[in-house]
Amino acid sequence: MIKRANSLWASLMVAPVVFILAVGSVVLESGGVGNAGAGFLNSLLIILVIVSVTDLVIIVYTQTSQRFLAKRDVLYRTFQRLSVGSVLSEAITVYGCLLTLLSGSLIYIVAFSSASWLLLIWVRTRFTANLKNMPGIGTNAV
Repeated sequence: MIKRANSLWASLMVAPVVFILAVGSVVLESGGVGNAGAGFLNSLLIILVIVSVTDLVIIVYTQTSQRFLAKRDVLYRTFQRLSVGSVLSEAITVYGCLLTLLSGSLIYIVAFSSASWLLLIWVRTRFTANLKNMPGIGTNAV
């Protein structure tokens, strides 16, 4: 389970780089795929920031709430916390990809990917701390 968690986290840490390279090549080559107006982009930006903040709240809640740690099968629940937090963090990068493709500005993908990386690092830190607190697993698990 720990090896699976490590590989999931590592692949999701690399994914924003792939997104940046792919979306960056499209934007630099053709200036983006959308021909959206400024009003639409501003509305979409506000909506995606609200959705990103909602994702952030869910991530923080699932990582800090004791409700998600059951008395039995604690390792599986800890893996679930890492999975949910990592996948929701990655969704934030996808929001940046959408904005970048529609606007033609690379600032969105860089900003949203940076937020995603910070969240992924924090989720991993929480995962490691939870593993160290588990009886029988201790410090040699990660």
